[in-house]
Amino acid sequence: MHRPTVFNHRLLFGISLLLFASAAVAQQNGSRGFHLESTVGLDPQNCSQTADLALPEGGGEVIVCLRASNYERSEYVLHDLLSEELGVLVTDLHYTLSPRTSTFYTFAVNVSNSTGFTSAWIARGLTGELACEIAWSVVTVGQRGLTRDEHRPLICP
Repeated sequence: MHRPTVFNHRLLFGISLLLFASAAVAQQNGSRGFHLESTVGLDPQNCSQTADLALPEGGGEVIVCLRASNYERSEYVLHDLLSEELGVLVTDLHYTLSPRTSTFYTFAVNVSNSTGFTSAWIARGLTGELACEIAWSVVTVGQRGLTRDEHRPLICP
């Protein structure tokens, strides 16, 4: 994954460790727009490469990583991050997400049952531009799997 190049700031809220960092985006096959990717893993220092993770019975702590990539021409300066399962993660976060850059936000959560994490990233520009994307990752605990049909999707404004 991308290494943080601008800053690495940690905040502790209850049992969740939140990490927000910035990294330059490599142009990917002419991709355009605002894109969100959700991955889940075990390492609090790095985003996982996969959106699905299997844990043994009993579960444990997982790290969900949300990576927002800005392929727009607009600069986004205010951000809201929502989780269908956990509620509001961040609201009105002041951070400049320039064109052709990406940033990521991670949070730790204890999981004891199979679950999906549906997340939305809403970004706003100074002159009214709005971008929103939704992404989903899955943690399977033990033998009981979870299908992508078992979640209630968030809806972008």
